[in-house]
Amino acid sequence: MDPGVILFAEIGATRETARIQISGDAARDVAQAVRFEHPCDDSTCNITASLRAGFPFVAAWILRRARKTRILQRSAKTPLLDAVMAEYDMNPGSPEGLEEWEAHAATVSLRCDGCGAYTYDESRDWFHGRSCENCGSRLRAPRHVA
Repeated sequence: MDPGVILFAEIGATRETARIQISGDAARDVAQAVRFEHPCDDSTCNITASLRAGFPFVAAWILRRARKTRILQRSAKTPLLDAVMAEYDMNPGSPEGLEEWEAHAATVSLRCDGCGAYTYDESRDWFHGRSCENCGSRLRAPRHVA
């Protein structure tokens, strides 16, 4: 890893070219690459939720796994993220913070009875009669919030 190096790579989702300057902070640079590769604001997206909660390595791991299983409806390639991870010589295996993310996710998510998708909300505002963004079903409020 060489701080100051500027990486240029195609963004898999749009085919546009993006630029990231390596800062020396792997978490920051990986988060930026994930945001470029997966510009999503969907409350049912675990990639977006893990990024917002401060787990960029988990978000990258989920995105790369989705790419391999073709869960994503957009392009399955993540060349910018791959370049950043290569620059930091990161192992694509289980990421740092995965167990912490799983414990945290349980406190900020609610499973939809209609489709089984999870809705994530750091504000824990989902108990105010929100609907699932995946299927439109009304989310049932939990009895108590963690």
